[in-house]
Amino acid sequence: MRERTILAQRGLFQVIRDGGNAPVTDVVERLTGRAPRTLAQYAAENAEVWRAE
Repeated sequence: MRERTILAQRGLFQVIRDGGNAPVTDVVERLTGRAPRTLAQYAAENAEVWRAE
């Protein structure tokens, strides 16, 4: 892998790790008309779909 690519990826991961792409907005609620759910809420509400038969 080229050094330039590695440096770019390191920079991207640093932004993600620092929370730079995690701003909270009201977009989900405005688009769907419902408040957003956490991943834990989604998983609990849909657990049966993911269970093995």
